[in-house]
Order: sequence, then structure tokens, then C-alpha cells
Amino acid sequence: MTAFWNAVVVTARSRPEFLDRTTALLVLLGGPVVTAVLYLALATGGGTAVGTLEDAVASGLAVAGLSAGMAASALLSSDQHNGTLPFIVVSPTRRTAVWLGRVTVVVGLGVLEGAVGTVATLSVTDTFPPPGVTAAVLGLILEVAVVSVGLGAAIGAAGLVLRDSMLLPNIAEQVIVVLCGAVAPVGVLSPPLQVLARGLPLSWSIEAGRAVADGVVPVAESVTAAVVGALWAVVAVALWTVLERRARRTGAIESMSLG
Repeated sequence: MTAFWNAVVVTARSRPEFLDRTTALLVLLGGPVVTAVLYLALATGGGTAVGTLEDAVASGLAVAGLSAGMAASALLSSDQHNGTLPFIVVSPTRRTAVWLGRVTVVVGLGVLEGAVGTVATLSVTDTFPPPGVTAAVLGLILEVAVVSVGLGAAIGAAGLVLRDSMLLPNIAEQVIVVLCGAVAPVGVLSPPLQVLARGLPLSWSIEAGRAVADGVVPVAESVTAAVVGALWAVVAVALWTVLERRARRTGAIESMSLG
């Protein structure tokens, strides 16, 4: 447990959100509110349409998923930038506990920011749901934060091979916003974009959120989101393993690049 909690503390301290109280308030509270309301504004045509409970829930879930996913990407990038990659790679024992601690922080950020964003959009649309639906939405916020970590880690691992390790995550974030179903339901996208959207765990979680808002139990959507998220986690582990083995072989552990 010591390795787990040490990883939690080190990971939290590496995040800009925890530099000081002012920064924490701005990033953890102000950021999700602005982002969620922006997604809601886009979904309602800049306010020309009435925001619904579906739109509010979708916007909040998008904040949760993107926050967790991009935090996972940024974590790997900061490891490379701050020179902590070698210590993670050469750590001989308790690696599972260390990674669980790191993932816990990432998921926690996603849940917190997703909850804040959802409250903001529900307040703007004045569509606070009954307790049963509220509990289901909270469960989906937790689920989307968890299932988004794999995709974020895969993007972050792939970004390590570039000179700017955050270039790929920054591009991916913008693409995911368009495809995930927060701005518009996946069903209204063109067929090629729908195919891409189906490969995102976030898009399935948002569909589940829209179903919950309609009073439907989204079993199929939630299960699919978990499966897709698990597949991306496998991809992330595979990419990391390839990079780590090459780094050990070439001695370039500090960069983890393929070059």
C-alpha cells in the first residue's frame, strides 16, 4: 500500500491543479464549468435551441471523459519532461501498485470535473432530474472516467515518440470533442465519422447518458463502453511495452522514443 499511496501523492503533486489553492479552484471548478457550458452551447446551436436534460448530461459526461483521458496523456508527457520516466521503467517491484495509484488520481480528476460540469449544465438548463436518474448519471460519470483512461494512455504513449509529446494528445482532444456525441448525437454524423466515433468509449458512455435522461436503462451502451475502454487499455499497455523494451535496449530510457 505504501507504493500505491506514494504514487498517488507524487502524481497529484505533478498536476498543475494542485500547485496552490487558487489554481485548484480555477482548474477544478472554473475549468469544468466553462468547458461544459461551452459544449452545451454548441449542442444547442449557440443558445438558439432549448437545452434539454440529454444535452446537459452529455456535456457533463464529455467533461469527465476528456478530463480523465487527457490527464492520462499529460501524465506520460510530464513523466518525459520532468525526467521521471527512467525511475518508472527501472522500478523492479510493485509496478502494479504504482500504476494503480497513478490511475486513481487521473480517474479522480475526471470524476470531480465531470460532476462539476454536470451540475453546471443542469443549472443552466434548469433540468435537474429525479433522484433515481441523478444516481445513474453519477454512476456514468465514474464509468466514463474509468473507461477513458485507456484511450488517453494510448494517445499519450504514442505521443512520446514525437519531439513534442503533447502534440498528438492536443489534436486528439479536439477530434474527440467532435466525435464523442456531446456536441451532436453520433447518429447525426456522416457514416465514416460514425465508424470512428464507435471506437471511442466516451461516445458509448454519452449514448448511455442520453438514454438515462430518457428514462431508459442503458445496459448495452454501458457494457460496450467498458469493453471498448478495456481494448484501448490493452493497446496502451502494448505501446508502453514496445517503447519500454526499445528504451532498455538502446539506453534511451529518459525519452522513450522510437527514434
